[in-house]
Amino acid sequence: MNIFLLFAAVILSFTAVIVAFRLGHLYLFAYLSAYIGFAFSGLIFFVDFFGYPLAFMEIAYGVWFLTTDILSEHYGPKKARQLVFATTFLLFIFFCLSQLIIHLVPHTSDTAFVHLIPLFQPLTRIIGAGIVVFLLEQLIDIWIFHTIHKHTGGKKLWLRNCTSTLTVQLFDVLVFYPLAFAGIVPDLWKLMVAAYAFKACVAFLDTPFIYLSYRMRPAELTLAVPTRA
Repeated sequence: MNIFLLFAAVILSFTAVIVAFRLGHLYLFAYLSAYIGFAFSGLIFFVDFFGYPLAFMEIAYGVWFLTTDILSEHYGPKKARQLVFATTFLLFIFFCLSQLIIHLVPHTSDTAFVHLIPLFQPLTRIIGAGIVVFLLEQLIDIWIFHTIHKHTGGKKLWLRNCTSTLTVQLFDVLVFYPLAFAGIVPDLWKLMVAAYAFKACVAFLDTPFIYLSYRMRPAELTLAVPTRA
């Protein structure tokens, strides 16, 4: 049931990306912004993935990479980088607010604050590492995506989508996870194995969606459709 629900969440999230894209790039920016808040509310929530611990936030990473790849494909690298910088800014603001909130004095009638402490307090180290790694890996993803696009003459969309995502996701596992979770999560290697296995599945799963984006191009896009076979 866990596996079914995880991939159902992935499909639903990817479908929402396509719908937002159809409505225009501003909707795509808005959707991703809202998704950040949702994702970080479950940042330290680990689910069972074939017996291995898996951070629920991995679904969000799949959404982010699909979104930047779609923007890269249809709007170009400049627009994709704008999204990356905007998302990094939002992550930083979320981090600052989360650390301010836990130092507020709750009213005696409040029942929520006791639950916010274990949710937001661990974020100091995790988001600190995440902001830097996120910015680097997203910019690297865009660079790989367009380098392959250039060398294949705009063909082989599946190749640039999968190669860029799988390469950068490996970077994420090898760099972010030790920085964020070493000394916190026991058997960290299990978390890293589960994370990359799930990331790989999601990378292949998002390929049909980036092809589908060509059938869902918004009216604001007037550029000629490039070859993508």
